Amino acid sequence: MRCFLIAWLAAAAIAVDLGKTTYNLNLIVEAGKETYEKTRDDAEALLKHAVDNGMGTSVQLLLRGAVDKVKRSLLELEAKQATESKAAETKDEGPPQTLTNATVGVRALKSTFAKPKKSNAMKRITVADFAKAVEDGKAASLLKKPLIVENGVGALDELRSLLSAEALMGHTEVTLEYFTPAVSKQKRTFEENQQPQEWEHNDVSVERYFVNCFNLRAKPDFRKRGGAQTEHCEQDVSWATFFGGNATGILTESLEVAGAALDADLGRTRFLLKAVANGVDAAKMALKSASTRLVVGPAGAGEHLRQQATPLVDGLVHGERRWFTMAPDAFGKLRSKAEAAEALEPASAFVFFESQLEELVEDLDLGAKGLSYREGSQRPGDVVFIPPSTIFTSLTYADAASVRGTLGTAGDAALAVDQKLWAPEGARIPDNVAAAACYGDLFDAQQAQSSAASAGARVSQAGAQVAMMAQQILPQIFPTAEARDSIALGALADCAGFRSVSGSLGGSQCRAHAKPCARTLGIADEDWVAGVLA
Repeated sequence: MRCFLIAWLAAAAIAVDLGKTTYNLNLIVEAGKETYEKTRDDAEALLKHAVDNGMGTSVQLLLRGAVDKVKRSLLELEAKQATESKAAETKDEGPPQTLTNATVGVRALKSTFAKPKKSNAMKRITVADFAKAVEDGKAASLLKKPLIVENGVGALDELRSLLSAEALMGHTEVTLEYFTPAVSKQKRTFEENQQPQEWEHNDVSVERYFVNCFNLRAKPDFRKRGGAQTEHCEQDVSWATFFGGNATGILTESLEVAGAALDADLGRTRFLLKAVANGVDAAKMALKSASTRLVVGPAGAGEHLRQQATPLVDGLVHGERRWFTMAPDAFGKLRSKAEAAEALEPASAFVFFESQLEELVEDLDLGAKGLSYREGSQRPGDVVFIPPSTIFTSLTYADAASVRGTLGTAGDAALAVDQKLWAPEGARIPDNVAAAACYGDLFDAQQAQSSAASAGARVSQAGAQVAMMAQQILPQIFPTAEARDSIALGALADCAGFRSVSGSLGGSQCRAHAKPCARTLGIADEDWVAGVLA
């Protein structure tokens, strides 16, 4: 023992010469809030004892650091619990008010609502005023020009829940066609007779789409800005792609606007769902071309100026959009100006509103007599009506989702059906020549032309030329039996849709094409198709 004591004293004498030393002492706390609270209390008691007994500054700082670190962990836990509790309360309060989480989604564009001149503004009316116009027989007159019906979307809360990003990503079986910015730019054209082609794209999950276009999973500091990074991101897909049978009646049920229920796509979808139930594989492909659409896009998204033959109705559920519309004759006059070539180069909606529109107004007199246009802003719940053949585009200002479809009377439905069955003068393949698929594997376009003429349809010389092109091109684009069957089945479904609206097939080409379509598909004797053929 004496030897050990002498050695210890010698070591102590040497320690006097040690320099300043920092010791990192580990404090390990087992998981659990109660454990952390007890550790905090113990550390505070030790600190108090050290202070009360005048222990050295180093020991006091050591204990104070331990107390502070444990306290910080407990405060972070409390903050996290408060955030989760608030989120739960918000969830309980009602459906999501935005498409995406406001801290993650794409930053909304500035100047959300442009204020056009009164002469250029789209007419806005209330649901009550529109309902009265329907009652007074004046709705048809209102719909001859672009119109916004404020708060015209019914069942808005239900749709908000149905169309939130989280809910849409729950459809794990759905894939979307994602086009890169470069390919999206190549696709934009004003040339209606451009031949269809298979554009290079990636089939992505809904979650991947939201990651690519909405900044999902990214940190708030890395949020995308709407515009150049998002202009290609608008998705326009069949409602049935996501919701199947729920597609039937969606416009009727979700739009309170009186008169908005005449949508031939309702009957079309019911017919195709019966086909799916009866084992017709081509029906799944045909459902993708339904006219009831789900349109989704981040801030900055939107496609180039375009038109469609049928009236358009769009009910906004989430976000904000800015619309531009122009009558086809006025647009034709604008394009005829030599200086318009560059200013009107097909571009995204973002480029159009950011640069082209101002140039057209200042340099080419857009808005003057004979060159009038309309623009307006759409809020959640607003319903936009666009007359047939109107030139239009829309730019998403805040992450948006909407239900879009066609609107019309029985006569309008007949026109819409005929435009798809056989209207080669429209010069779009296969959009205007679907009936060709009903006349054999060779897509006998001439026979379809003859049948349409016998049904009283107008058959032009230009249409005959397109018919010949269709006969050559369609088999190349749709080489498989399933693809050809989907076109023929889609033609039958269009007739079923028209029948559901009008009560009969009279006044359309359906009687001329329905039986050949059924024969091609081998389903002429099936009970579920008998109603279309009657």
